[in-house]
Amino acid sequence: MTRTRRIAVLNGLLFLLPAVVWARWGLGTHVRLPDLLLLASTAATVAWLAAYPLRISPSDDFPLLVVPVLVALGLGRPQLALAGGLFGLAAATVGEPERWGGVRAMEEGTALAGGVLAVMLIRLPQFPDAPYRLGTLVPIVIAAIVYAAVRPPLVAVRIARTERMAWRRALIVVGNGWGTSLVSSVALVLATVAIERLWLPHASRVALSALPLLAGGVVLHVFHPRSMSGREERRVLATTAVLADAMDVKDTRTGLHSQDVAQLSKQIARAAGVSERLAHDAFLTGLLHDIGKVAVPDAILQKPGKLDPDEWRVMEHHVLDSAAMVESIAGLSRIVPLVRASHEHYDGSGYPDGLAGRAIPLAARIVAIADAYHALTNDRVYRPRASRETALAELERCSGTQFDPALVRALRRVVGAGARPRALPAARPAPAWLSVLRRPAFALLWGGELVSFLGDEVFFIAITLWVYALTGSATTLAAALGAGYVAQAVFSFLAGTIADRVDRRVIVAFSDVGRALVVAALPFVLPWSLPAGLILLGILNVGSVFFRAAVNALLPSIATAEELQAVNALFQTTERVAEILGGVLGAAAVLALGYAGVMFADAGSFLVSAACVLLMPLAWGAGLGTRRRVSITADLTTGLRYLWRTPFQRYFALLIVPGYLTLAFEALRAPMIVHTAHLSPTAYGVVNSTLGAGKLATALVLAGLTRRWATPGLAVVAYLIAGLGVAVFASAPWYLGLVAGTFIFAVGNMLSYIVNATLVMQTTPQELLGRVLGNRQVLVQGTRLIGALALGRLADTASPPVALWAMAGVSMGGVLMLWLFTGRSVAASTPPPASAAGGAARSVAELEPS
Repeated sequence: MTRTRRIAVLNGLLFLLPAVVWARWGLGTHVRLPDLLLLASTAATVAWLAAYPLRISPSDDFPLLVVPVLVALGLGRPQLALAGGLFGLAAATVGEPERWGGVRAMEEGTALAGGVLAVMLIRLPQFPDAPYRLGTLVPIVIAAIVYAAVRPPLVAVRIARTERMAWRRALIVVGNGWGTSLVSSVALVLATVAIERLWLPHASRVALSALPLLAGGVVLHVFHPRSMSGREERRVLATTAVLADAMDVKDTRTGLHSQDVAQLSKQIARAAGVSERLAHDAFLTGLLHDIGKVAVPDAILQKPGKLDPDEWRVMEHHVLDSAAMVESIAGLSRIVPLVRASHEHYDGSGYPDGLAGRAIPLAARIVAIADAYHALTNDRVYRPRASRETALAELERCSGTQFDPALVRALRRVVGAGARPRALPAARPAPAWLSVLRRPAFALLWGGELVSFLGDEVFFIAITLWVYALTGSATTLAAALGAGYVAQAVFSFLAGTIADRVDRRVIVAFSDVGRALVVAALPFVLPWSLPAGLILLGILNVGSVFFRAAVNALLPSIATAEELQAVNALFQTTERVAEILGGVLGAAAVLALGYAGVMFADAGSFLVSAACVLLMPLAWGAGLGTRRRVSITADLTTGLRYLWRTPFQRYFALLIVPGYLTLAFEALRAPMIVHTAHLSPTAYGVVNSTLGAGKLATALVLAGLTRRWATPGLAVVAYLIAGLGVAVFASAPWYLGLVAGTFIFAVGNMLSYIVNATLVMQTTPQELLGRVLGNRQVLVQGTRLIGALALGRLADTASPPVALWAMAGVSMGGVLMLWLFTGRSVAASTPPPASAAGGAARSVAELEPS
């Protein structure tokens, strides 16, 4: 199985899981034939239309998948419309992996889900007296508006990244023709549903369930010419790429000359401000401008010296051969004059027709400059490559004679000024996060924990709702969560010590298996005895303590000290993706599977995680070092002594107390949303998904940064941002306000976690890292426990907003005081990374008792 196919299958599975959950929710407990048929016809139409996108621009296609989803939205429950769209996308990713196996499917799925979820979350006005029940058209309009708002930015980000295009220009490219297609599609959808409401009011629901297929056929018929022209254009592009590669293989001196010239031509065209269509023509011209060289004998083509007049006439004729070959390709007739003119000179001294000035097509003038620049900056048999500045100077010297002066200036804007000499395009080193993710050990760890954390997040939604439903008390809910905090606070000392003595993979695997057994037992214990259930939750969190300590101590064994910034940020995406999916899936899973079903599914996710971790290819005892064995008590003492005697570590440990008081926010979200704002469990799930989205966005941004950003000052800023988010959440007891506060808190919380973890991992010897992280975890969980109990009680006696305001004030005030009185002096003497500190091993030996 190829890599593309594997990615497509994985994407299909990612769509399949939420599709099943939404379908189960939409079908309800009593499955009806019309609902099943509507779900099936929507999925089939989406998979069918996925093969016929509209060619909006050379960089973007507009899929018609929104049409059947909107029709289904007007006929049945929103959950069925969304489930049908996701099932169809899952089929499309497997059926057409080249097109739908990557981020395109994620873009479309996100936009469709955004539109349908907006209909579910926004309280729509009712039109009971409206003629012909036209009020049912309102959800379609709202879903289309949200879809139109969500999809273009996502597509623009992809195009800007892959095409190296400015984001604003990419957004314009996406919008060029896209709006007309969407408006036309929505008009057809509204007409279809209106016909159903006006002319078919007495038709059976079984017959109406075929309307998504009918709407798909109509919209495909309307847009069929554009879809077919787009398919033809993609076929032509594939053919031209093969021809260009054949030429580059023949002329081994130039490497991938045609591809490089084509890409540079496109960039120059964009810098000159031309349309995207003309930039694409320049790309095609650059790709094909030399294919006629296949007819040039190798003795001439690869001659190291100067060509004689007869040989030069043969070489010049390749331009005519190139034009003739392009003319023979259906769909490229407009490129023929551009290829023919690609070797003309601005002053008329070029060949084959002696064109001059603006008589030379603009795309041909662009390709001539790109061709010359690439030739100058790459090695040839008869001369070495020139530097970037030397090549630019030569082109500027020939400006006005051989080249268009305005386009030479555009080239300088493209390649920049003052950069290091290099050939274009230069291969950029892979970012640190990608390099680490390519390592099998980290990939297995990342993948296993993604599954585990997804189940864990669904479990959190289920357990908080279950306990609150059983008791109706924020204090009891805080006590249930506090059982875990107590376990983590008590056992973190021991977990860190064990992580420094035993192979860390084994600890992770045993923790996962133990947690699976405990979670599977909860459905049998919690309804029977709440105290016994709280004890199980405590045991569950004991496993989480050992799991966290081992995983965090394992990371420096996979990455270097310089990579830890990116590694921590990337590893956090595991939990953040889980929070995004788990927040929505948690509420849906509770409704579809019940509390017990969620517990059993979560147990299975832990077992998958354990299997992945055990398969990691790492040396036995990686990161533990070689030192004499001492007692566990001695190890505990060494870890505490190191934490307290090192000023940098001591300051960051003290900063935990006020900074992480905001972690008690999780115990107050449900009372605030359910009790104060009077919102539904679905809203609670969405707010939790927002929390995950904010954390994921922060982690991804940090993972992409290459310079050193993890500093003590940034840690303080992060704590303050988290406190600000809590304050916004407390002051806005309405839906959007709660979402905004949660997002701000998520950014600060994730930033503080990654910065703290990076600094501690970089400055602590690996053989002490488990104990240091464990000791810090004691402070974190102790702060969370006290905060949850005290603030939960305050929420019951006063109100949830009062408790949240108290949390924000104490946290932000304490962080500022520590920074002002202690932090600035400590930050000025930040220690070097432990891996680079020559005395790291000796410092550990000095701390160990004899």
